[in-house]
Amino acid sequence: MKRLKCEMCGGDIIADEEQASAVCPYCGNIQRVIVPRGRGEVNRELLREQCTLAARDERSAVSARRANWESRLSAIDIEIQKRQSENAACVLRAQKTEQQFPGHMIACGVILLILALTAVFWHWYIFAAVCAVPVVLILALRVKTLTGCRGILAQFGRTDRQFDTISDPLLASEKIRKANPQRLRAIIDENNAYVEKLRDEEKDVRRRVDVFTRYLNLTEGDIASLIFALRCAEAGVQEPTDERLRAVRDKALAEMKTVNLGSSRTYKAKIY
Repeated sequence: MKRLKCEMCGGDIIADEEQASAVCPYCGNIQRVIVPRGRGEVNRELLREQCTLAARDERSAVSARRANWESRLSAIDIEIQKRQSENAACVLRAQKTEQQFPGHMIACGVILLILALTAVFWHWYIFAAVCAVPVVLILALRVKTLTGCRGILAQFGRTDRQFDTISDPLLASEKIRKANPQRLRAIIDENNAYVEKLRDEEKDVRRRVDVFTRYLNLTEGDIASLIFALRCAEAGVQEPTDERLRAVRDKALAEMKTVNLGSSRTYKAKIY
């Protein structure tokens, strides 16, 4: 029996001496070549053929990993767009509330005028005073709401984005439709903080995608040559290699052993 190290995950593989290939029980990688160490000789034709197959498998694994990270990148972009759309809906809600204020103020003014005339001509002072109290409170509440909405518009600016108030799930949602200015500001601040975290993760994901892309820019022959040189070194035979290409390959393989795709630091889909 012989103990080998998997080239992809570093796990231990137990294989017979007569086997031409072995399968890693952890990641499923096929070790197609078992080169005797330190003998100073190697079957170059057979080794080059097997290294070509190993390079093909390796490129397939890296390509699949890059596709997974690209799908994560697309999901992050969609989530950022959703958060930004929700912020735009909050600002539009503040604009609509501000536009409704003159009508509410006129209505309250007309009611107060009617109560004043009632008190003057019919001497219903107590009735007019009792009825005027809720109207004044409503007017004061509307002024406070207007102040809050103008604060949001002053901080985040106005938006010219158009929403369909019937079909759009953002403006139709209870969270935004019934939110006061304080709640609207809290929603915007929460979304902005979350978007910053998503952008940080987006940078990390893009870095990983770039590493895999640089690897996949290498030809299958380049990768096979690197594997061939590595196997020759294991057998005690020196084979020249391109250190720049080797650094690209080593970085991509090291990246595949780091953070797993399912363990995102930040991303979590938001349900509307």
